[in-house]
Amino acid sequence: MAIIAKDAYAAGAGALTLLAVRFSLAAVALWALVASQRRSRAVLAAARPRARRRQRLAALALGAGVYAVEAGLFYAALLRMDASVTELLLYGYPGIVLIAAALLGRERVSAQRAGALAVATGGVVLVMLGGGAGALDPLGVVLALGSALAYAGYVLAADHLGGALDPFELAALVATGAAMALMAAGAASGGLHFAALGPRAWVDAAGLAALCTVLPMVTLYAGMRRVGPATASIVSCAEPVLTVALAVVLLGERLGAVQAAGGALVVLAVLLIQRRGTVQGDAAPARPAVAPPARALASSAA
Repeated sequence: MAIIAKDAYAAGAGALTLLAVRFSLAAVALWALVASQRRSRAVLAAARPRARRRQRLAALALGAGVYAVEAGLFYAALLRMDASVTELLLYGYPGIVLIAAALLGRERVSAQRAGALAVATGGVVLVMLGGGAGALDPLGVVLALGSALAYAGYVLAADHLGGALDPFELAALVATGAAMALMAAGAASGGLHFAALGPRAWVDAAGLAALCTVLPMVTLYAGMRRVGPATASIVSCAEPVLTVALAVVLLGERLGAVQAAGGALVVLAVLLIQRRGTVQGDAAPARPAVAPPARALASSAA
């Protein structure tokens, strides 16, 4: 996301305009997916209590009041600091999620899980700093840390709502709420400049919508149903490693020894968290069984 957003900035896109377009395109795509999965959603509905109107409104509010704020803070931080530093500060959120989930009684903090978090965090630090970090901007640091706090809250709230809404519907509602809030903020501040977006910026916006919004939102919600928010957050530390790997393959960048060591640590953390008993045994209260989307699709196709 940081790489594509930086490219869009270079193409003349403003942060607020880019965010508004990103979430608007994502919302349209997600509602199209919801409409196309009517048969699978019927199977899901039979396996769970009917979602209430207030839960859908809560998902809209989550997008407008938390996700939009988190994205705005992150994109604003990108304007003031290098992508690597901004991403590094954002990845304080798995620790926040783990602690908050424990305090809320949702999950246990086992030694194995805490160790995996420590290893993953250390790996992310090496991956980012191994590539050479830019200067720290005080306001940029505050914005990035605020983004981490907001994202942790978003993950926990989405996990709570995931018990009533299937991943496609939840993602569509959150994206719609974020798009509405960003459009309103842009209209009120005069910060929307769609005419200034050239072809390159529109391609970047479409990439942000498809690759950085639709796909990760749906898979995150589906994943949290299986392993809980803390484990999902720790596993997501693979993102910076994949970013560096893509930069090596697509942009011809060289992978330093420190970055390679950091990537190995993140992979090790993912292996630790997947060891028998960690994923299933560490979660606190079990949720009612809900057929995952893939299984529902297979059943309806049969």
